[in-house]
Amino acid sequence: MHLAKHFASLAGKSEKLQQISGWRRKLMSQPVARSLLMSRMRQEDAVDTVEKEIHKLQIPTLVIAADSDETIPLWHCETYANEIPGAELAIIPNSTHGLPQTQAQIMAKLICEFLNN
Repeated sequence: MHLAKHFASLAGKSEKLQQISGWRRKLMSQPVARSLLMSRMRQEDAVDTVEKEIHKLQIPTLVIAADSDETIPLWHCETYANEIPGAELAIIPNSTHGLPQTQAQIMAKLICEFLNN
C-alpha cells in the first residue's frame, strides 16, 4: 500500500486512493463478503488478470513474494515467476503483504543482487 500511496500522491489521486482503501476495509470487515472474495483467490480464478499476457514480457524480472501474504497468495507470485521468461522468484519467509514497510532491507538486498547479476 505504501507504493500505491506514493504513486497516487504523484498522480494527484491521494483522495481517491483513500476512498478506495476505505471501501476495501469495509468490504473485508464483513464476513460474507470476505469469504466470497477470499474464496476467489484460487489459481483457476486468475484468468481475468494479467496472466494471459504476462508471458510476453521480455525484460529481466524479479518477483518478490511474502510467504504469508493474505492479499496476494504465494501461488499468484509463483505464476508470475513461472510465466515470465527467465524471471527469478524470491520468497521472503515469515512475511506478509506489507513487505516495503516491514522487509525493506531484505527487499533492497534482493533487488541489488538481482541488478548486479
